[in-house]
Amino acid sequence: MYQKTPWTPHEIISTTRMNNIEQGIYQSSIGGNSIPVVNLTGDTSDLETGKKSTLSFDFNDGNQEIEGYVKIKWQGNSSQNYPKKNYKITIYSDSGLKNAYNIQPKKSWLPCNTFNLKANWIDCLQARNLMNAELVRQMTLDRIYYYYHVDTSAPSRPSTIDLSTYYQSQAFGEMQGFFVEVYINGVDKGLYTFNTNKNAVSFNMDPSNANHIAIEDNNGGHVPAGLLNVDSDDLYGTNFDPITPSEVTPAMQTAFNAFLKFVNSSTDADFLANAYNTIDINAAIDNYLISEALDIEDTQDKSLLYLTYDAKYWIPTLYDLDSGNGLHWDGTLHADYQNYHADGGINHLYARILTSFHDRVVARYQYLRKTILTPDHIVELFKNHVNSISSYYFDNEKKIWPNLPSSDTNTIEYMQWYIPVVLVEMGQLKYIKSLAGLHF
Repeated sequence: MYQKTPWTPHEIISTTRMNNIEQGIYQSSIGGNSIPVVNLTGDTSDLETGKKSTLSFDFNDGNQEIEGYVKIKWQGNSSQNYPKKNYKITIYSDSGLKNAYNIQPKKSWLPCNTFNLKANWIDCLQARNLMNAELVRQMTLDRIYYYYHVDTSAPSRPSTIDLSTYYQSQAFGEMQGFFVEVYINGVDKGLYTFNTNKNAVSFNMDPSNANHIAIEDNNGGHVPAGLLNVDSDDLYGTNFDPITPSEVTPAMQTAFNAFLKFVNSSTDADFLANAYNTIDINAAIDNYLISEALDIEDTQDKSLLYLTYDAKYWIPTLYDLDSGNGLHWDGTLHADYQNYHADGGINHLYARILTSFHDRVVARYQYLRKTILTPDHIVELFKNHVNSISSYYFDNEKKIWPNLPSSDTNTIEYMQWYIPVVLVEMGQLKYIKSLAGLHF
């Protein structure tokens, strides 16, 4: 796909721009295996200091071209220290950023104007975030079938709980994305994934509805609040932050503290009797199982979201799953898988579920190990993702960013070894066994 570049009269063509023209011609020769291109143009001086910038935006996937303007900033926490940056973009139709421009880059996506351009610095395969999220999506979809047709003894939710709004969300709120090549002011910044953002649209929430609430962990340091070991905590940014609504209300604070107190201080008998009325326990079980089965980091706190559509019933939801499947947070690969465990503590909700509903945890794990969490299914999912684009883009990425961590060892071949070993030989649920005396 040819890279469209803005020119001005009498402008001298630089070597960089000539190279980009050659790059565009080369990409056009790839044909059907070319990938969408994002062009960002404008003054990036504020952006380079971590502030927000306004740039023109052009997205072209060969079938549609979308032009507008973006409010853009670096995205992520520790990832802001990496040389290749993530970007959060909010798209507008005008340079004054007055009119939101909701686009639909994929037919199955809900129209939205906020997305992330993920650099995926630690994962040169650019696969773990999206494919682990896809596995969670598949497990969520499967639960609808499983608890109606396989596990018919599952406790039913009260009739007052309506999950239809959640079930009609895009991918059940999980991250989705696709490969793109990003150019800033004509300079090739390499391979990215164009990802959905965690917001009201992705959760199918109405920001004006006070009962539609999404909360995220803002600390990630395995502190008592993040691990749900407290009866209350504020939502003003120390340990938790609201995703939607953006402003904390007293009612929102009260609802979340009621959830915290139930998890932390209810008696065992009360928890056993009322957990299914308060929390999507089946979602929490699945979150824990995939986290342990694939060694995904931060799933005890930082990568956990809490959603509610009635300010009473809470759905634990995983998000940001790139540190896993043998990959550490800094991009290094695990060699000593026998002694490795991803998290520095255990979420109190998980601990209580392992004690109160351990038979259900075992049954669900055994079912998933025959269906979604099989080595063949997981490896094939990752392989198909990586093979969906030409190897040229990965080679070009190494040329642009020669210091990518583990670029020679973080391969599909490594995952073909690591995932079966962990799932089959290790079982990877030794932590459940030690915590709840379970036997598989």
